[in-house]
Amino acid sequence: MDRDLWIACALALALATGTTVAQEKAEDKALLVVPEEEGEAGIGGKPVPPEFQEAVRAYQDGDYAGAMNRWSALADKDYAPAQFNLGVMYETGRGAGINYQRAAEFYEKASEQDIPNAYLNLGLLYARGAGVEKDDEMAAELFEAAAELDLPEAQFNIGIAYLTGRGVDKDEAEAANWFLAAAEAGYRAAQYNMAGLYHRGVGVDRDIAEATRWYETAADSGDPIARYNLGMLMLDARSDRSAAEEAARHIELAANQGVTAAQNQIATMYARGVGVKPDQETALTWFEIAAGMGDDQAIGNRDRFAATLSPDTRAMAEQRARAFRPQNTLP
Repeated sequence: MDRDLWIACALALALATGTTVAQEKAEDKALLVVPEEEGEAGIGGKPVPPEFQEAVRAYQDGDYAGAMNRWSALADKDYAPAQFNLGVMYETGRGAGINYQRAAEFYEKASEQDIPNAYLNLGLLYARGAGVEKDDEMAAELFEAAAELDLPEAQFNIGIAYLTGRGVDKDEAEAANWFLAAAEAGYRAAQYNMAGLYHRGVGVDRDIAEATRWYETAADSGDPIARYNLGMLMLDARSDRSAAEEAARHIELAANQGVTAAQNQIATMYARGVGVKPDQETALTWFEIAAGMGDDQAIGNRDRFAATLSPDTRAMAEQRARAFRPQNTLP
């Protein structure tokens, strides 16, 4: 297995980059803070104003200026969901140019009424230094406030903060607690990280059975790297032939989803007949695909393996590799 692959994945989503599902899909959050139907109880048990839902419909129809005008009128009346949504619009540039300072102002107003996503998005701005002075301690404080309101994205982010010691004292056990809360709520990145923590024994006692369970949960949620690590964990066990076959199945699924390490690994398995029937052409095809991604190990493996094969086999493998396209979804 690639060294510390799980940590690399976690840090790809960490505060340093400010990248989370919440941020990547920030424009969708405008529709998530109140009930969908008019007249239902909204924030604080108050009915949702009809003007708010009119703004929602305008937003959905692409009339961002109309939505902003309606939400601005409600924000002036201290209606927190409208304040939050204005923050989203200023952050994403919908209805006006991107203005992180204004986004931060509206997120702060909404957070004063305990809108969980307002705490989260404001924290992300502080983590990035966008519209506010970069402040990791403030970011962590805001993430924790949202996490305590059971927002999985925030639980994940405060987990990263404790894991890395960014804005808080490093505490791997506390990180594990927050990742577990988010993982149990179905947050895929946290499920992956829980698998990694159990796999390495970081913040929790090392437990391969729990690592396997969380890798499988994350894989079933669509995480291809979790799928690869699940396969590698099964392969490392080397308990019997059926385990090797199941490992190969997971690794090849991850390879088809574009995980380069999985492509190189399944190529080796086809070359050696581990968990699959030996197939030189398929082995070289996977080596070619991984090598095409610039993987040095795969390049070396491809060159050495290709030298043992016939020109016809090399040509067919190259043709198959050129036709390969990663699959976004798998059964």
